[in-house]
Amino acid sequence: MSSPQMVMVDPSSLATVLTLDTSSTPHHAAFAPADSNMLAIAVNGGVELWDLRAAALAGRPALEVALPSFSAPKGYDAAYKTQAALGVDIDVSGLAGLLVGYPRWRLGCPLTCIADSHSDEQPVFHARFLPGSSTQLITAGDDGLICLFDAADGSWDEDDSLVGVLSQGESSHSIGFFGPSSEFLWTITGTYNMVLWSLEDVESILTTSSMREDLGVATLVSASYDRASEQLVAFGADPVGNVVAAHVTLDAIEPVFTLSGGHAGHIRAVHWNSTIGNAYTAAEDGLIRALRPAFFLRRRLFITLRLSRRIARRIASCSLVLPQGPC
Repeated sequence: MSSPQMVMVDPSSLATVLTLDTSSTPHHAAFAPADSNMLAIAVNGGVELWDLRAAALAGRPALEVALPSFSAPKGYDAAYKTQAALGVDIDVSGLAGLLVGYPRWRLGCPLTCIADSHSDEQPVFHARFLPGSSTQLITAGDDGLICLFDAADGSWDEDDSLVGVLSQGESSHSIGFFGPSSEFLWTITGTYNMVLWSLEDVESILTTSSMREDLGVATLVSASYDRASEQLVAFGADPVGNVVAAHVTLDAIEPVFTLSGGHAGHIRAVHWNSTIGNAYTAAEDGLIRALRPAFFLRRRLFITLRLSRRIARRIASCSLVLPQGPC
């Protein structure tokens, strides 16, 4: 492809339904429930709001504020409710964790800059609002810290809104929420261990040190929480393209199914849609697959979308995010 693109596919058939020409290679996309807009973040730190009904760009935030430029972002994440959160690494002046929030329909007006909560010269890889909240925010970075903010008064003052800090001791590869009220947090560390946290008590409740060995996988890729069954499922993968899913509780880690032979390379993203029972995987072999495990249906459904090598290279460093299903 001559220009960066974001390809959207139908979750049932994996047929391409929309292709957007973006200004830079996309890294992450976030959707609002029952909304036609999509927030896209690029590898150069740029943010774009897309109107999916018109397949047109709806706006770009003005990032040229009195802050260092977004010249070298190393990690970012977004939550799209009433605000957007962006966590990046700023190399030029020691501002390690920069958070910029935007009112949903007023792209261009930064709400706050959080610069002191994370360690200097360490990138902030995740900035996530709690599901259903536009004031409670979680940030996680390479410094091993997970910061909890609550701007219930609307001020977003860094000192006043910081309500707790979790010390993990190593970077967070991925994070997510679970529990009936999203009162718990799961993290997968840079060494692919899994840690469960209580946000109410601001403490860890489970740390795994041999989960990869127990599941027979090389990496932990992601996890997903099913609100209907109140089950947390973790996904691990091996170098030859197999995926192992396991139920995670405080008492046990129980493998529940293995998806074998889906890919010929490292799997970089897994998304579980419990509503329709599909697991979506993306790997370095240039394939996206939708798999329906045998325990959900008596047969396994394989649907393959073959991508260009350019898109395959993007998948190696991107998250697979679909607009439906639990976080």
